[in-house]
Amino acid sequence: MKTRSKRRIWTLALTIVCLLAFVLTLWETTAFAQRNPQKSDPREPSLRQPEKAPPRGPVGRKVEKVAPGGMITQKPHKAPPRGPVVHRPPKAPSRGPVVHRPPKAPPRGPVVHKPRKPYPRGPVMRKPHKLPPRGTITHKLPPKHRIVRHGKFRFYYYGGAFYRRGASGFVVVSPPYGAVVAALPVGFWGVVVGGLTYYVYGDIYYRRVPSGYVVVQPPVTPAAVQEISPVVPSQLSEGEQVSVMAHSLNVRSGPGLDFPVIYQVQRGQLLLVRGYAPEWIYVELPSGELGWVMLIYTMRVILPGSG
Repeated sequence: MKTRSKRRIWTLALTIVCLLAFVLTLWETTAFAQRNPQKSDPREPSLRQPEKAPPRGPVGRKVEKVAPGGMITQKPHKAPPRGPVVHRPPKAPSRGPVVHRPPKAPPRGPVVHKPRKPYPRGPVMRKPHKLPPRGTITHKLPPKHRIVRHGKFRFYYYGGAFYRRGASGFVVVSPPYGAVVAALPVGFWGVVVGGLTYYVYGDIYYRRVPSGYVVVQPPVTPAAVQEISPVVPSQLSEGEQVSVMAHSLNVRSGPGLDFPVIYQVQRGQLLLVRGYAPEWIYVELPSGELGWVMLIYTMRVILPGSG
């Protein structure tokens, strides 16, 4: 009886030990699988399939997806178009030889400069301004007209034309010689005829006076005419005297440095003014000769009693 009891005890103890070993082995396997899900039990033979090598081909293929089990899905290459590849040739240049125009060669021989056309003889050098014809009647004068009194008569001046009151309006009349206007219209020009300076607008001639411009008759004697600028820098009048300020002053044949020197005057000599142009005056020398001198080298002589 005692022997049977001992056997039963040992059998039970051995069963418990085996059961504990099985539970411990199962726990270790489960814990290892949780830590390394892709690894199998190290005590079991390896049942994994060998990893496939990456596909061969040119480097740079994009991997789209990684399938479960380690398989790689790659984007397939586009197949080249079937048939021969046609290359478009470049555009051919235009047919025919290319003609380059050679530069114009300078003319052979000496260069001949065309001489300037001489000034026409007579007082008028350019096309005069258009004035309303004589006898034109207007019922209303322009708003900016000026009143010009000459003797007992009353004129209206506008745009270079003279008007007088008539029975049916205002009539354009001939210019009254001797009448003085304060200013000339824009665009008037000047000429030097026989050493005298005239200012022209339309077909009317004026001379400069201290109070403005006086209407004069056109010069009729043929003489050398030179056009000048209408700007008048001096208030000198014909008949006044100037004194030479420079040590020695050149007297030229015309109002410009390109005219030849004909005489020389010394400091302190008195010259009689006969006309003027911009920056120049036309003077009479004590000997009676005439010529042009620069205005900046002269000084106006104020006579006693002239203010």
